[in-house]
Amino acid sequence: MKTHAKKLVHTKDLSRQDWLEWRQKGIGGSDAASISQLNKYSSPWQVYLDKVEEVIDEGGFISEAAEWGTRLEDLIRNKFKENHPELKVRRDFIMWQHPEHPFMLANVDGVLYDPEKGWGVLEVKSANEFKKDDWNDEVVPEEYLIQMQHYLAVKGWNWGWFAVLIGGNKYREFYIERDEELIESLVLIEEDFWMNNVVARVAPEPDGSSSSKEILERLYPGEDVYEKEIVKDLPAEAEELIEKFDEYKQSLKTMENEFNEVKNKLMKLMGEHQVGSIGERKVNWSVTRSFNEKELKKEKPELYQEFLTETLDKKELKKKHKDIYENYMLPKSRSLTVK
Repeated sequence: MKTHAKKLVHTKDLSRQDWLEWRQKGIGGSDAASISQLNKYSSPWQVYLDKVEEVIDEGGFISEAAEWGTRLEDLIRNKFKENHPELKVRRDFIMWQHPEHPFMLANVDGVLYDPEKGWGVLEVKSANEFKKDDWNDEVVPEEYLIQMQHYLAVKGWNWGWFAVLIGGNKYREFYIERDEELIESLVLIEEDFWMNNVVARVAPEPDGSSSSKEILERLYPGEDVYEKEIVKDLPAEAEELIEKFDEYKQSLKTMENEFNEVKNKLMKLMGEHQVGSIGERKVNWSVTRSFNEKELKKEKPELYQEFLTETLDKKELKKKHKDIYENYMLPKSRSLTVK
């Protein structure tokens, strides 16, 4: 398929502030997964705020994970290059724009050229050991699959590769082909979000992600709440939400009981064994021990006192040094209950 993507801006020499501002001009690959509600670390609401709020580069701070991901990128790319001498592999320093859907943008980690298949996308990822099960031998996590299809849509290409380093010592590769049906759905989702949320300046409703919860806690912190005596009259929609709250809460209790029933039945099957297996699955019912502090205190009080460490008497500290106590109070948090 012929490449039609437009070059929006060269990114190699952009400051982080400028790069962040350019990202606000459309939807990128990671944004696509978030607004499709397939990124457990972000949400449509977070993407909306990223696009409409003033960009402020706070000293160029990045997390350790992001920093090491950047540092490892060239090493992972070079490993892929060694494994594929049949392909031309190079970095890419362009922010690309879809020619028909200008709200779709792409910053790819690399581009590939195959004499027979033409151009393709290379995406380089590094994942910690805790995410090793997300990248098994056959399946790419949904959020990254969406990201790749978004890039193929913008570039007008038909194939791509993921090169992934897991836990710092496990290297994997995944070949991806263009999925036209998925891309058509993506275009509709992204266009709806861009026009009806970003352009219209209408924030999406919060979803169940941790991202939405963090935004709500930031917007309505515990320090700024009214006293409990001031009761708010809720709108009519609250009644339906409360009914769902009750329904889901009961469902969670039911699921917990059913889950515990399954656990107990598995433990019965395990009997005296700590490890069991069936097919490729393994069950562990390990032995753990806990210390009986109560009995030690009762039977050997002198020994107990010898190794007892005192805890801070916060109540007395507040009474005698209230100003110091307040200085060390953590920010207030809020919890939701329905009666």
